[in-house]
Amino acid sequence: MRIWFAVSVVLVLLQGGPAIADMQCGEKPDIVKNYLRSNPSWSIVSLNDLQADDQKLWKEKGNGLCPGLATVRLSQTNAKSYAVALLRTDGNVKEEKLVLLSRSESKYKEQSLVDPVSTVNPFVVYRVGPGKSYDAKKRKYVHLNSDSIVFEKLESTSTSFYYVDGKLRSLVGSF
Repeated sequence: MRIWFAVSVVLVLLQGGPAIADMQCGEKPDIVKNYLRSNPSWSIVSLNDLQADDQKLWKEKGNGLCPGLATVRLSQTNAKSYAVALLRTDGNVKEEKLVLLSRSESKYKEQSLVDPVSTVNPFVVYRVGPGKSYDAKKRKYVHLNSDSIVFEKLESTSTSFYYVDGKLRSLVGSF
């Protein structure tokens, strides 16, 4: 399993990887801060939310980045958007969701990428730069002209979200 993760990290790094455009968990742009203020039961996935073996993997391969926040440029306009992996605990139930936050005039626009699902060990989110990505479900490579958002269960499965002609698409990866 660890070999597959290493291979996927090499592929990600060749494509621009969890890149410098991502942020530390403590550093949040205003758009993300405003979202969290209006949704106080949700918090950004942090290193401490991951199980011990995933914490170790993220520390080794995540370049010191926040596992729950990625800055992406999903179109050629170069406008920044933020993919945010969020957790909420209600009693013994832990839920995770993935949202995309982008500017819409003076407000933010929220787009749900993954609806809330029960989780024990959260997914991480990161940016992959333009390039070739493999779609395991369709068994073919797809060339992406802009960033994509990867939502990954470390050493298990991932889904990449990207835009083509203004429409959200996704592809499934596996390790």
